[in-house]
Amino acid sequence: MKRIFFWTYRNTTYFKERDVNFLGTKQVAQLLGLKPGRINQALWDGRLQTPARGPGDSFYWAPEDIARCAKLFNVPWPPLAVAPPAEAPHPADA
Repeated sequence: MKRIFFWTYRNTTYFKERDVNFLGTKQVAQLLGLKPGRINQALWDGRLQTPARGPGDSFYWAPEDIARCAKLFNVPWPPLAVAPPAEAPHPADA
């Protein structure tokens, strides 16, 4: 998916079209069921390879970066599809 970003600097507006297939650290943590602090600590300790950096020096997580993070924290990736629980038979029907 493409998204258009724009910003203004000295009364001139600039536009740039970018792919939006990347997630932020908070979104990755939520996706994997972790706290963002655990991921950040692993990044600063060197246990996890740093993903690409975007504007503002924030991390942009590509799918392969998310897979590496999931492997480090033993989280199944991609998430397994969970079937809804089967309905129990009503006691009157038994």
